[in-house]
Amino acid sequence: MRLRLLVPLILAIAAPVAAQSNLTGNWSGTYTYSVARSACSNQTFTSSGNIAFSLLQAGSTLQGRVDFANFNIFTNSCTPTKGEVTSAVVGTFDGKNVVTAFPNSQRGTQISGTAAGDTITAQISDATGATTGSVTITRASASASTDATGTWSGNYSFTDRCANNRIIAYSGSATLGLTQSGTQATGVITLAGVPLYDQNCNKQAALNQSMSVSGAVSGSTFTGGVFDPSGSFEFPIAATLSGDAMSGTVSGANSTLTTGSFTLNRSSSQKPAADFAGSYDGTYNEVDDETSFCLNIGSLRFSGPALISIVQAGSAISGALILQNELTVTSDGFGNCVAINAPDSVIPLFGTLSGNTLTNTVPFGSGAATFTLTLGDTITGNLVDSFGDVAAFSAAKNVLPPPPAPGPRRRAVKP
Repeated sequence: MRLRLLVPLILAIAAPVAAQSNLTGNWSGTYTYSVARSACSNQTFTSSGNIAFSLLQAGSTLQGRVDFANFNIFTNSCTPTKGEVTSAVVGTFDGKNVVTAFPNSQRGTQISGTAAGDTITAQISDATGATTGSVTITRASASASTDATGTWSGNYSFTDRCANNRIIAYSGSATLGLTQSGTQATGVITLAGVPLYDQNCNKQAALNQSMSVSGAVSGSTFTGGVFDPSGSFEFPIAATLSGDAMSGTVSGANSTLTTGSFTLNRSSSQKPAADFAGSYDGTYNEVDDETSFCLNIGSLRFSGPALISIVQAGSAISGALILQNELTVTSDGFGNCVAINAPDSVIPLFGTLSGNTLTNTVPFGSGAATFTLTLGDTITGNLVDSFGDVAAFSAAKNVLPPPPAPGPRRRAVKP
C-alpha cells in the first residue's frame, strides 16, 4: 500500500445481465498501442508486444492486473524507453461484452471488447481520443493435480524499490483463503504490517492489507496475481503446492518492484465463506466541504450511480467502490469557484468483517478516508474523508441466473 494520489478513472459500466461464462484465470496474447502526446508536438508513439492478464470475476464485475511488455515509457523527454508496465484493472462483463479500465490512468484509458469462450478480442481507447490500439488474448489451459481450496496461514518477507532506488524491506504474518473451481482459483490474502510510505520512500505507517488473488493451478503449481482493485499495490505470484504446504515467490514486473517469498500451511481444506462476494449496483449522495478553496461555494452536493465489487474469503474482504457522475470545483485563484464534472472515483474496500460490518481507514488523495459498510443482499455504507467530505451509498446485489440448460438431444433420422 502506498501513500499516493488515488487517481480517478473513467469506467463504462455494462448492464448486469446474465454472464454465460466466467473470465477468472490467467490470459495472455498480444497488443498494439498508439498514443499522440501533446507535450511532444502531438507526435504519435506506438508500442506492441506481449500482454498478460490475471482476472477475477465477482458477479458481473472484474478485478485484476495486466502486464504490457515492450511498452513505451516516458520520463521527462519525448524519447521513450522500452520496458514492462503493469497496472491493476477493474471492469465489468455482461456475458459477452468486456470493459476494463485503469485506476491509475490520467487519460481514462480502457480496454473494451467481446469474450467468446477462452478468447477476448478488444480495443484500447481513452477519453481524449489520443489513444488507439487492440488486444487479443486467450485463457491459459491447465490440468490440476491438486486442489488449493482452503485456509492457509504463515509468513511473508518482501522488499519494494522506490523511484529513488531506496529499498524498503518488510515482513509479517500472512493468511490466504482460496476457492478452486476446476483449475481456476480465487480468494483474498491478508498481509500484516504492510508499509505506507510517501513518494520519497519515507515510511508513514504500517497496516494490515487484504488484497484479491486470482490465478490457475497447473499440476501442483499455482500462478496468478495479487492486487488491490484501486490500483495502489499489485504483483505476480508463483507457488508450489505439496499436500498442506505452500511455498511461493513474488518475482516479475510490478508497479512497486516488489520481490520476496512466502511460506504457508493449510489449516482447513473447507471452502472459505463467500456469502457477500459479488457485484452490487446502487446510488450514492455526496456532500463536499469546499470552504477551504471557495468563497462562493460552501458545500457541493451531487449524486449518481455506485458500483461495488466484493471478493470474500472467510472474514477477509477485498473490493472497490466506484462512484460515477462526480463533481469537483475549479477556482479562479481568488476564491470564486464553479462546479465542473469530474471522472469517476475508485475507492478501495478491504479489511476484516465483524459480523456483517466492515470498517477501515484507507489512504485517499493526500489524506485518508474512513468507510463503514453493512453487508447483506443490499450493502449500505458511508465514507468520510479528512477534508470533511461525506458520501452515503446503497447498492443491491446482482443475482445472475445460471446459464441455460442444454436442450434435449435429438435423435438422428436416417434418410
